Amino acid sequence: MSKQSPDSISTSDPLKLENSLRSASLDTPPYLPPKSLILSLSATTFLLGAAGSWWATKRQLSEELPELTISRVQAEELIVKRLARVTAVKALALGTLLCLTGGGIFVVGVGMFMGVNNIHEFNVKMNQIFPESMKIKRENKNQSEQDVDELYKKFLSEGKEPRKILYTARHFYSAYTTNNDGLINTSIQTKNISARDLLTSDWGKDRLTWGTGDLMTEEFFLSKVFSESLQPSQVVPFYFRAEETPKDEDITITTLITADRFTVFNRLVNRYQGPISVTIHVIDEPETREDLLKDLHILYNSNPLMKKFVDVHLIMDKFERQFNMWRNIAKFFARTNYIMMLDVDFFLCTNFREKILNNEVIMEKLRALNTALVVPAFEYVNLEEGKDPTTFPSTKQVLLQEVQSGRLNMFHSSWVRGHGATNYSKYYETQELFKVTKYQYHYEPYVIFPQKTPWCDERFIGYGANKAACLFEIYISGVDYWVLPDDYLIHQTHKYPESARKYERKYNKKLYDQFREEICFRYARNFITNGEWETEKAANLKQECQKIRGFNQAIRFFASTG
Repeated sequence: MSKQSPDSISTSDPLKLENSLRSASLDTPPYLPPKSLILSLSATTFLLGAAGSWWATKRQLSEELPELTISRVQAEELIVKRLARVTAVKALALGTLLCLTGGGIFVVGVGMFMGVNNIHEFNVKMNQIFPESMKIKRENKNQSEQDVDELYKKFLSEGKEPRKILYTARHFYSAYTTNNDGLINTSIQTKNISARDLLTSDWGKDRLTWGTGDLMTEEFFLSKVFSESLQPSQVVPFYFRAEETPKDEDITITTLITADRFTVFNRLVNRYQGPISVTIHVIDEPETREDLLKDLHILYNSNPLMKKFVDVHLIMDKFERQFNMWRNIAKFFARTNYIMMLDVDFFLCTNFREKILNNEVIMEKLRALNTALVVPAFEYVNLEEGKDPTTFPSTKQVLLQEVQSGRLNMFHSSWVRGHGATNYSKYYETQELFKVTKYQYHYEPYVIFPQKTPWCDERFIGYGANKAACLFEIYISGVDYWVLPDDYLIHQTHKYPESARKYERKYNKKLYDQFREEICFRYARNFITNGEWETEKAANLKQECQKIRGFNQAIRFFASTG
């Protein structure tokens, strides 16, 4: 990632400005004199000091021997005392000189052997050689603040510009542009603890800081981050952390699973072989916690690809199906600039990740933060055929043949509003990226989009409108949906809890109607206040929100009040 000068940073982003200013000041190393000059100056200084001590002692002793008549015995005693003092001063001066000179030569020799020029580079080198033994044990709050700030400065001075940092006294939640071979080891080791130990341990007690002095516990911080969800809930980020640090310019699949979806999740990991951030719900009941964590450890440690690519975050509570909260957890701790919000039951039939990352036109759209890429979703008409992904078509040509034969259809074809805006007829015919032009608020495709987009509203609990609400707010915020022409997903058949779906959909429908009005009014006022009402960013809002009663009247009021 190229660095920006302080002059090129907008002051509207204080964190970015601070990071850039600190990086600019630390990128240029201080002047370091040659080693030979340092050694020579040190030796000369201590030689002069020793000579001065000798002269001062001699003068003092001369003054102590007055010219008077004394006995032979008294004279001998004075001579012995004088010789003892002179010998002690000589020994002290010579010993100091030899110790410091020898020590200096030894230090310079070690530095030359290790290829370092100063104490900072020596610390970095030693941390690379002995990463475990060099860990700092913070004994108190003040020491913790100082250590964290020093680590931050050293991190920037090494040219490792952070994309985002949220660090604690013991470990880092971070996404870096470099690998883990520097001073700071970002990996968090497997915990290998039981559910009982997890509940009684100090999870969440680490202190978060944004520099020095401003501290709060991790638990308190996350309680605000997910404050709209049902509480109490315990979030355990990075219960397992992937061994490989992803690049910023990559796509993390964010998904959520429960204990009954481990097998299909393992299949997703093997298929994608890229960064995945997954939220796993742990029901806070004694009879289920231990078994789930035991199965999770077996799953994670038995698959090398899982250990290489997957970050696992736990949510422990007694609330079922807080889907939007779980999505936000996976997104919040994703370590790339772009994410794909995916249900775990979908099979990835094509390698869209490689195509997107190697297509500069598409990447520029994503970098502009106003584009989301739709991957069309399908399912088998005969649900039994959707259980074995090894039989799924691997190319669009074969997909079209199965669509024409009536075996495959758009996902949830009985609910056209859910995916109809993708425009499957155009998808079947084109080989070019195309824009969704007939958006409607029930639209809930599977999309790839920038991480810096609005969050899912956590008030939606259970089935019905939860994902549509996420995508509605993203659309209203100024993000357009574009359909990938050659990629697709196929649903792997599984059972739904139909009784719960019926009740939850009824409740969420009422909530969604209120939510859409709230989002339209809030973003309209935001655009007007920020001078963006007449820009392309407000186009989606104007098109979709004018259907709401009283909207135009509210716009006139917002415009008149500024």
